[in-house]
Amino acid sequence: MSLHILISGAGISGLVCAIALAKSGNKVSIFDKSTEFLDIGAGIQQASNAMQIHTALGISEKIKSFSCEPESIDFYDLSTSKKLFSSKLLGTHENRYGYKYLHIHRSDLHRTLLDELKKYNINIYLKSNINSYMNTKKGVSIEINGKTFNGDVLVGADGINSAVRKNMNGPESPKFTGYAAWRGLIKTNKLPHNLIPLAANNWLGEDKHIVSYYVKNGEYINFVAVTKYDEWLPHDWKIEGSISKMRDCFKNADSRVQILLQNCHKCYLWGIFDNPPLDNWNDEYVTLIGDAAHPMMPFLAQGASVAMEDSWVLAHFLNKYSKDVKLGLKQYQKARLKKANLIQYLSKQNADLYHMRPSLKKWIRDCQFNIATKIPAVLTTKYDKIFGSNVVLNYPINFE
Repeated sequence: MSLHILISGAGISGLVCAIALAKSGNKVSIFDKSTEFLDIGAGIQQASNAMQIHTALGISEKIKSFSCEPESIDFYDLSTSKKLFSSKLLGTHENRYGYKYLHIHRSDLHRTLLDELKKYNINIYLKSNINSYMNTKKGVSIEINGKTFNGDVLVGADGINSAVRKNMNGPESPKFTGYAAWRGLIKTNKLPHNLIPLAANNWLGEDKHIVSYYVKNGEYINFVAVTKYDEWLPHDWKIEGSISKMRDCFKNADSRVQILLQNCHKCYLWGIFDNPPLDNWNDEYVTLIGDAAHPMMPFLAQGASVAMEDSWVLAHFLNKYSKDVKLGLKQYQKARLKKANLIQYLSKQNADLYHMRPSLKKWIRDCQFNIATKIPAVLTTKYDKIFGSNVVLNYPINFE
């Protein structure tokens, strides 16, 4: 039995969900508030738990063509440049988990998903914000621009400021953490050769850190620079930041970081929020995925990957329980909520780890890095729970 699925939001999770559902024989309609799709966002790290889904959808080779594979993940002290920790990724990640660890720009991933979407009979309605919904006896109803749409299920994939979640749970007040993320892209050929290693580079400092890696098949270097920020900021990818203020925040940093930022001439700035985990994602025929269900701090580089896992698992259960979608949504939540909450917690934990001031805690942190360098199993065992999960294997979807 095929279903008609309404999806609010045409971001990464919404598109992956739509493709998986349409490819398995369902009718899908997507609604997005944007007037057009722009090349916005920043770099995204795609570990094995994301790459398995790209492979199952048949888009992994295209993803690889836009990506860069880092040789390692490295941590440095932001002010002294001392290397705190290094772990090999090239070959090692694939050997352990079955898939490569890649870096890609969000716009390249989004465009790849949009291209794949065109192969299926999926309707996309732009300038269509779902502000409310109504559960009926047989499904869910929404009204967009004066027109009513009925479906068997509504999926809220509308991000951290999800209108579907607010309609489900009422008003909420996400806590601004006092941190802001500056993001930018720099052409590789504008920088000294090999200034930035081919790695997932992390410089940790007091109340600040910066992450940098290659994207767009090595033509650009992406960076995310997180600092304390006194003023309240929205979570909006389109707000330009002050180049001079960003550089000033890192004026005493590792010289490589300073050169990197000196060659950046346009950056974006947005606030980082701490949303408490939800204990329920469902309301009869309505459910949430991705940032709408579990918005995460960006300190574990797993937000997009976990959102794609949600999308895949939801498609599995909607297909399996097409005659009882309420039960399907309950099974989806049962399968996903615990892991999503764990990654939310670990992301928040890393925020403290990355920004430690000189203290006993920082000394303990550096000792832990030293131990993890000498005994890699200390960390691999921890991250097996994240990278080692295989939703494609555990929640199969029969594509027609």
